[in-house]
Amino acid sequence: MTSTPRYLVNPRLRETPRYVAVHEAGHAVARWALSPDLSEPFDRIFIRTPREAAAPPYVIGGVEGRLFYQPFGCYLPDRTLLDLLDFQREDMEREVIDCFAGPVAEARARHISLYRALTEGGSQDCDAAHSALKDFYRPGAELDAASDALLKRAVKLVSQHWSAINALADELMDRRSLSGDEAVAVMHGWRRLSIAGSPASKQAETITA
Repeated sequence: MTSTPRYLVNPRLRETPRYVAVHEAGHAVARWALSPDLSEPFDRIFIRTPREAAAPPYVIGGVEGRLFYQPFGCYLPDRTLLDLLDFQREDMEREVIDCFAGPVAEARARHISLYRALTEGGSQDCDAAHSALKDFYRPGAELDAASDALLKRAVKLVSQHWSAINALADELMDRRSLSGDEAVAVMHGWRRLSIAGSPASKQAETITA
């Protein structure tokens, strides 16, 4: 018999909407799934109440740890610079998929359109994703195609790992904060699945939500 999550019987633990926990779990599971060689792919995952989020650092949740890729945030037309960056393309794509995975998970949990999740709770995630993409793609059709391709891969990742995301979200609702080790222990019962796909530089299938 499975035990009832504490947040279902303790009103104080329900001050934070569960979709916030799902959003952060989406990021965490993406980082875990995209880091098969790391035993602890992030340092900490946490959620806060709306009251707590009204104080610094003014966030309701987050996943702390090293980024896959630290963007310059602008397109670099100099071919030499792009050649130097090219080996980082895979890291950039992992970072963008991670950025998108939180809003994608939130959309699924709230039964809302992906567009709404990306422009509301996921607006900062979208900004971070596009900042990374701008290092490799010119703004406009080229960047939009790359963004669509990586969003598609994020949707696939969330779908494949939905059980792990929900398990981590429930644990997060109960405990509010988990170390990387603790979160990985929750996810340990779920298999990391491949999300191999075409490089973002190839023609993308547009996501409709």
